[in-house]
Amino acid sequence: MKITICGSISNASKIYAIEKELASYGHEVFSHELMHQYATGDQNIIKKVSTDHSSLKRDNDTFKWYYNAIKASDAILVCNFEKNNIKNYIGGSVLMEIGYAHVLDKKIFFLNPIPDVSFKDELIAASPAILNGDLNKIQK
Repeated sequence: MKITICGSISNASKIYAIEKELASYGHEVFSHELMHQYATGDQNIIKKVSTDHSSLKRDNDTFKWYYNAIKASDAILVCNFEKNNIKNYIGGSVLMEIGYAHVLDKKIFFLNPIPDVSFKDELIAASPAILNGDLNKIQK
């Protein structure tokens, strides 16, 4: 299966590990290069994320990159780990990516349960499959 991984860059090291695990199962995995750079300790990217994240997204055209990656995929995997003391965090960019996947009729997997956020209804309406941390539950 072709899978685009979505999640907060602050959890890049966990996401990078999941990417490797999915690839070991035979999946073709798409993850933005910024995620790799952050996960491997690129200090320029780490600094930019903390000081000017919007420019980093704009300069790397991440919205369009994710749209095209999702379009070429069978599914997305939302890696919703804790962030800012919010359990199973999903931010604005990932919400957009879920929207892309939904309108493109792609499967949507959440690694963890749906968070208690103001847009919870929209997340539920996207009908994600909740994996409860078990990547082996990813099925075609």
